[in-house]
Amino acid sequence: QQAEADLTAKTLADQIGAFAAQYPMEVDYSAILLGIPGTADMDLSARDLLYPDIAHERFPVAPLYFQQDYPNTMYGNFSLVTYGCGITTMSMLATYMTDTELSPPTMCKRYGRYCSLHGSDPTLFIYPPAEMDFYLKEQVFNSAPALKALQEGYIVVCLQKKGMWTNGGHFLLLEKLNENGTVQVRDSNL
Repeated sequence: QQAEADLTAKTLADQIGAFAAQYPMEVDYSAILLGIPGTADMDLSARDLLYPDIAHERFPVAPLYFQQDYPNTMYGNFSLVTYGCGITTMSMLATYMTDTELSPPTMCKRYGRYCSLHGSDPTLFIYPPAEMDFYLKEQVFNSAPALKALQEGYIVVCLQKKGMWTNGGHFLLLEKLNENGTVQVRDSNL
């Protein structure tokens, strides 16, 4: 199973590299927005993790890291490309919160023990932040407090379930709520 997953990850990385070389593109990541339906009880996530903002000089916004940019990086016993949305999201959050570049490979080496056959253990977002001098403020399980936290300037890490935005479990970093009611999202998966 591991060999098959590794081969799939390598094949995917090779294909993405070939397509990128053949079809160069320019992306304005600041324009990637996720609309919010008008209902207060929308199914935003299974778990939302809230973090307070701090002053930033090197990283005034959360960076965007893609799992596919690290095809040979292992996260625990698994490929970052196929099992790494959680640790890649943590890399974005940690880089922003500490104002220090903490790339996905660095975080994989540091926190590989949080990876299993089911992906990242959600406690990755509870315990390691304290080691990096920021902290989890609150863990919530529906969208209303997550949206309120975004309005108050917090960052939200959400664990998606199969539904509107993803085909299965997937971590996303919700960076801010824009004036027009959309959420600025950092998604580790192309």
